[in-house]
Amino acid sequence: MINGELAKYRIEDRIREGASARGTRRLGARRAAERRVRGRRLVGVAAALLSLPFKH
Repeated sequence: MINGELAKYRIEDRIREGASARGTRRLGARRAAERRVRGRRLVGVAAALLSLPFKH
């Protein structure tokens, strides 16, 4: 009886840990995507500004 309950709680703990790890990976992927978008925007703005004529 005690061993069965212990196994049940261990399984539930592992399920919770897995869910937490999946959530962390999604959050990390979203932040990485946001950083890439920010970098692309910065490069795009810089390229646009370099193509503008300017007076000396």
